[in-house]
Amino acid sequence: MQTLVMLEVSSGPSGRSTGPPSPREVRVRPPSPAKTRARSCSSILIAALFLGTAAAGRGGGDGYVEFRDRVESRIPVQGHESMRRAYRLCESTGLLKRIFDLVEPRRSQTVGVRAADYFPFQHGTRYTYVDTVTDQEFEMQVDGSARVQGAPIWKVTRPVKFLPRPDFVTMSVTGDGVFMHQRQLSGALMTFAPAVKLCEARATPGARCVTTPAEVNPGTRSRLTWISRVESIETVEVPAGQFESLKIRLVIRDTKTGTKFSDVDLYYGRGVGLVKRRGFIFGGFGGEELKSCDLPRRRGAPLPGR
Repeated sequence: MQTLVMLEVSSGPSGRSTGPPSPREVRVRPPSPAKTRARSCSSILIAALFLGTAAAGRGGGDGYVEFRDRVESRIPVQGHESMRRAYRLCESTGLLKRIFDLVEPRRSQTVGVRAADYFPFQHGTRYTYVDTVTDQEFEMQVDGSARVQGAPIWKVTRPVKFLPRPDFVTMSVTGDGVFMHQRQLSGALMTFAPAVKLCEARATPGARCVTTPAEVNPGTRSRLTWISRVESIETVEVPAGQFESLKIRLVIRDTKTGTKFSDVDLYYGRGVGLVKRRGFIFGGFGGEELKSCDLPRRRGAPLPGR
C-alpha cells in the first residue's frame, strides 16, 4: 500500500480560496504483480500481433525464417526499444512462431505458393515409401535429367520385381508450371503431347489445369483428359514426419465415354517432393506414404518438414 499526500483547498461560495491548503492523506493500492504481468503480456501480445500481421503475406508462402526476418526488418532502427524487447521475447518464447502458423497459412491459401518449392528435383535423391494397402516398402530415385527447350526434365524411377525395366515418370518444373511428360507403368509407356500440366508456377488453391494429350487410350480408342486441381496447402503427417504440403487432386477421364479412370490425391511436401498419395488409379485403390528421404545436399541433416 502506498500513501500519497494531497493538498485540499477550501473555497467559499464565490469559488475563491478561503484559507491555506490543508494536507490530506490518500491511500493508493498499487497494481498487483498478477495484474502487472497481465498488462505486460497483453502489451507483448498486441505488439506481436501487430508485427506478425504487418509482415504476413509479404513472401506469399515463405517459411518461418523468412517471416521472422520480415518481422524484425519492420522494427525502426532508432528508438522503439519496447517493440524490440517485445520482438525478442515473442521470438524466444515461440509466440511469433504460433502467430506465423495462424496467419501465414491463411495467406498462402489465397495468394498461393511457389510450386518449385514442392518439386525440388535433385539427381540422386532417394525416397522410401510404404504401400498403405500391402504395408510393403519400395524405393524411388531421381535418376538424372535431360534438357528440352532449355528446361531440365527429371526422371523418377521405381524398380519393379520380375520386370527388366523400372517404372518411371518424367517431369519438369518451369516458369509456366509443373509438367508430366512420360509415364511407364508395368512396362506400358505413355508419352504425353502436350505434357500434362499439374499446376501453375504459382500454385493457388482452387486453380485447375486441364490437359488432353494426343495419345489414344487403346481400350476405348479415344483420348484421355487429365484434370488437376490445387486443393489446399496443409500439414500432412506420414512416417517420415510432418510436412507443409501442396495437395493436388488428379482426375483422368475418357473423353468419349466420360469414364473416370483415376481419382487420386497427391501431397507434395515443401523441400521434399511427394510425401503421400491415395486414391483410385486405373481401377484399383492404392496409396503410399513417405518413410524416409535421402536428399543429396542435406545428407545427415533432418528433413525440411521435421
